[in-house]
Amino acid sequence: DDFIRYTYGRALAHRQPLYAAMARHGVTVTAEEVAQVATCEDLTDLIATALDRAN
Repeated sequence: DDFIRYTYGRALAHRQPLYAAMARHGVTVTAEEVAQVATCEDLTDLIATALDRAN
């Protein structure tokens, strides 16, 4: 149990700056928008919409 907690904590600490870097270059979509995705085209449209909003 202690090993798992230690290892998990270290993994999160290592990943945090990586996630922060991704967030600086990413876009945001809502759960509601994702729930509407049914096809590959829907996903492409959602990404395009999110990119347009970000710019």
